[in-house]
Amino acid sequence: MRYLIVALLLLLATGWAVPVWAQSAELMAAFNRQKELREQGRYGDAIPFAERALELGKKEFGSEHETTVRLLNNLALLYDDQGRYAEAEPLSKRSLAIRELLPHCNSETVAVRY
Repeated sequence: MRYLIVALLLLLATGWAVPVWAQSAELMAAFNRQKELREQGRYGDAIPFAERALELGKKEFGSEHETTVRLLNNLALLYDDQGRYAEAEPLSKRSLAIRELLPHCNSETVAVRY
C-alpha cells in the first residue's frame, strides 16, 4: 500500500495525471461566461473572461497543458470572430505549436480541432 501511494505521488508530481476536477471554480466560471457571451455573439464582452480563464489555466495547469492550449485557442477564436486577425494569428499559431508537441497528438486530431 505504501508503494502505491508513493507511485501515485510521483505521477502527480511529474504532471502525468491532472484530473479534470482540479479546475478551480473561478476558472470554470470565467470559461462558462466567455462561452455564454460568445454564443450570444457578444465577442468583445467575452474577451476579458477568456483572458481571465487563460490566466487561471496557466496558473493551474501550466502553459503547455492541453487545457491551457484550448483556452488559448478560445481567445484566438474570439479575436477572429471580431475580425481582429492580427491578434488572433499569433495566439492560434502558439496554440497549434504546443498542441503538436503533446504526446497523444497526431495530424488528424490537430486538423479536426483547428
